[in-house]
Amino acid sequence: MLATLVGMTAANSDPTPPPALRVSDSEREEVARVLRDALAEGRLTFAEFDERVGAAYAARTRDDFAALTADLPVQPALGAAMTPVVPAVTVAPGPGPGPVAGAEAQPVAGPTQPVRAEVDLTVAVLSGHERRGRWRPGRHTKAVAVLGGCTLDLREIAFPTEPITITAVAVLGGIEIIVPEGVDVEVTGTSVLGGRSVRIAAVPQRPTTPVVRVRGVAVLGGIDVRSEPPVGVQRAVESTKQPKRL
Repeated sequence: MLATLVGMTAANSDPTPPPALRVSDSEREEVARVLRDALAEGRLTFAEFDERVGAAYAARTRDDFAALTADLPVQPALGAAMTPVVPAVTVAPGPGPGPVAGAEAQPVAGPTQPVRAEVDLTVAVLSGHERRGRWRPGRHTKAVAVLGGCTLDLREIAFPTEPITITAVAVLGGIEIIVPEGVDVEVTGTSVLGGRSVRIAAVPQRPTTPVVRVRGVAVLGGIDVRSEPPVGVQRAVESTKQPKRL
């Protein structure tokens, strides 16, 4: 009788959950690749990518990866131990033959997120033109201000993997270019009775971010290039050493 009770107690006890699997460097790189692709497609902002990729490289177990890619359509290929979760879609039955025995239900693909068109030109003539938020500049975009002002804020854009080149022309006007802190910036160009200012914060360079090249021409106008933290975050100390001007 005692042996029977002991056996029933053992059968009713909860099994011990398996330990969480530790991750390898190759798995961290796989998650970072998925995040870079999402950044290039405009699904993540620069700030979101920077936060998630840092958490991916600091992850210890596969459970740490789950929240980093849960809201993305493509999941990292980490083997059978971490199977991507695909939301199931129920299809209402209709007229016609019933399901075939042994056949598995196929998920129905949902609508894909539209990709924003690239912006190649921003013009302000006797007016002002601002681009802020989640917009998508082309790899070579131009800003022209004639008796007006342009503002290009790159802090929340979907950064491509290739360098970004901005050609800025200010004639009796002003152009303001704002980049995220930690992005490498190169400024070249010419000023004729005008000026160019460069103010970049002294913070470590962010990984996997491309360089931003600004080619400026200021004629009786001004071009201001500066770095700022994400919206709502206190500005870091600006560097007294300015980027190299060619």
